[in-house]
Amino acid sequence: MGHGLFITGTDTGVGKTAVACALATKLRAQGHDVGVMKPVLTGANVHPNDTDRLMLAAKVSDPRHLVSPYQFNHTLAPQIAAERDKVPIDIQNIKTAFDALHAQHDILLVEGIGGIMVPITKEFYVLDLITLLGLSVLVVARGNIGTINHSVMTIKLLQIHKIPVAGLVLNYPNTTPVHSPQDLGWPRILRSTGVNSRGILKHISNLEESWDEGIVYLSQQLLTDDLFSVHTQSE
Repeated sequence: MGHGLFITGTDTGVGKTAVACALATKLRAQGHDVGVMKPVLTGANVHPNDTDRLMLAAKVSDPRHLVSPYQFNHTLAPQIAAERDKVPIDIQNIKTAFDALHAQHDILLVEGIGGIMVPITKEFYVLDLITLLGLSVLVVARGNIGTINHSVMTIKLLQIHKIPVAGLVLNYPNTTPVHSPQDLGWPRILRSTGVNSRGILKHISNLEESWDEGIVYLSQQLLTDDLFSVHTQSE
């Protein structure tokens, strides 16, 4: 069984999918066999959706029911989307799919849903899923005012739950940067959490229209040295 990494965000819409795709692209270029997983996909009726893009970046043809065991059209929190579709989410199904993919690839990247306190079921959150899978975490933060609060809260909660944090990525997903990393308190975030920066990703104004080229460009800005030296929860 190979390495695994969970990609989460400080919020919804911070660019987790772009970062996960860029990371898969970079690791593949380094010669790794990379698998991907999006345990719960919302907005499944939009194409390309997150799962489409992850599988394309990793160049995998794994069964889609393993990559995304639960797929909902409503772009809502998983618990709410599942209630709308009257399809209960069985966490064991997600774990079974994860184990199957983890056994097949050198590295398995798992992209989360929103932030770590997004509910998957009534009593089970993304934070609980990370714990269940036993992975270390890469956190994606938004390049905007408020990122100190969101980033530190996310990382501190992970640390309280003894979940290893492999690093933090600052991403500018939606607008041309108006605040530098220094103005956003990036050095302070790193100091106060003890977490390494894994890249400051430049804004791409037309990423949706030039996705493949943009992902390659972003992949070149990610820092992957010793990314998997942070022990997983099971080690």
